Amino acid sequence: MSADSGYQTLNWYAQKSKTDDTLEVYTFDFQQNLPAPSLTAGDMFYLRMLWTYNFGLHDAKTEDGIMHLWSEAEAGRGSSEVCACLRETLLKRHETHRADHLILFSDGCAGQNKNKAMMNFLFELAKGGVYKSIQHLFLFRGHTFLPNDRDFSHIEKRKKVEKVRRPTDWKYIVKDSRLSQPFEVIFLDHKNFFDYKALADANLKTTFKCSDGESLNGSNVVFVW
Repeated sequence: MSADSGYQTLNWYAQKSKTDDTLEVYTFDFQQNLPAPSLTAGDMFYLRMLWTYNFGLHDAKTEDGIMHLWSEAEAGRGSSEVCACLRETLLKRHETHRADHLILFSDGCAGQNKNKAMMNFLFELAKGGVYKSIQHLFLFRGHTFLPNDRDFSHIEKRKKVEKVRRPTDWKYIVKDSRLSQPFEVIFLDHKNFFDYKALADANLKTTFKCSDGESLNGSNVVFVW
């Protein structure tokens, strides 16, 4: 499957979701880390900087950007944090959309997106009856340009003219960075995160088989259906 085919698939499903009430389509990714305070000079930059993480979802049905922010003092940016952010937004938005089918697009980063924690999380959504079917599609590494990148570009432009003293300042900067359709901003702390990796270890076996009986190598998966 070529990189171009992946983008064609993304665009097709994104357009379909706008007219199909049974379908929800989201893309997601992390933005480059945001510093607090926003310093640029020498040793002060390295000694005093505290990173703020921004995990963005893009709702293809509404073109909404949903930004999940937290400081590195609260949590990291691994698979458990990705699952927590997805749960926070997908369950909330599903109450409005009420779609039967969910399609997710992301890059194939094994530490964040292509792993047992994510697989177990999506299994739980389906088993709990939230969706009748879930597909998670991975674009080729190095060829990933998602709608999230367009969303993040608004924030990158805005941060060049803003002064940040505390991680919580990013909440207001991010919210105001796109004037035509402001982003929804959710500021999280450690109480919002759970160990989805440990849950997956308890619920899922460590090896999987393909339909032809061969062992499944997760690192080679491009599309997970």
